[in-house]
Amino acid sequence: MAELETKTIHSVAKAIRLLDLLAERTRPATLTELYQATGWPKSTIHGLLSTMREAGLIEQTPNGRYWLGIRLFEYGCAVSNAWDIGSIARPHMQKICAELGESVFLSVFDRAAVVTLAEEESRASLRVDSEVGARLPVHCTSQGKLFLASVSQAECRRILRQTELRAYTPNTLTQPEQFTSELQRIREQGYAVENGEYRFDMAKVRRWIDMCKRCGVKYYEVAHLYSQWGAVAAPKIMATVDGEYRRLFGWETEATGEEYRRFLNAYVPALLQVFREEGIDHAAFWHISDEPSLEQLDSY
Repeated sequence: MAELETKTIHSVAKAIRLLDLLAERTRPATLTELYQATGWPKSTIHGLLSTMREAGLIEQTPNGRYWLGIRLFEYGCAVSNAWDIGSIARPHMQKICAELGESVFLSVFDRAAVVTLAEEESRASLRVDSEVGARLPVHCTSQGKLFLASVSQAECRRILRQTELRAYTPNTLTQPEQFTSELQRIREQGYAVENGEYRFDMAKVRRWIDMCKRCGVKYYEVAHLYSQWGAVAAPKIMATVDGEYRRLFGWETEATGEEYRRFLNAYVPALLQVFREEGIDHAAFWHISDEPSLEQLDSY
């Protein structure tokens, strides 16, 4: 019996993964996009989506894209109505918000992530924003690091060992041993700070896109993400890390090196998300590199 209780049903796990992928997006996805994100056979993905669509868990738009269904909203409301923690915490959240002038969040730790249950939003023009129901990584957000700092060191090590410490930005801590001093500092000062570990600051990108739109620009080109000729190395990339503006990569960085790969795996999806939100993803082109010489063909 114990063996049966712990056995994973792979088709169910895959269906949940598809729901997770759709929840992470801001718009419906095509079958091809889900195939690219999972690598599973399209027939398998289509079968799972069709089954969930019949149950109302998935909806299909007129243009064939897939999105979360109304049945999930019903489930979420049922769970929310069964919890009274939000109503109990609300007066305390309102008091803290009024005293500090900052947004206040009620969160819970769940499976290596932090889930926002309730929010009391500040009226300040500059404020932190987080959607209720949002699932945030535990290792690179202020809420997550607070949870890590509040548990025993043994429990903290266990959580970090079992968590994918994905690099979201160059500032993200990706090795368990890197958290020792950070969590000790949080315990001593009584609060945690997200030091650009989770999100890239895309304010200037959005500003330039807005300027281009106002000037009638219809197409956009992303400059080289590799050295100008042959894609042998990384270009010069500057960033503010721990309050210091310094060079992260340059021509001494191998284009195919693990460090630069991790950076691109974090940066490119974040940039694509901005393009989608700004409605220019269909009009953006990527300049990979200029023409290589014969000895640069492999890297190109």
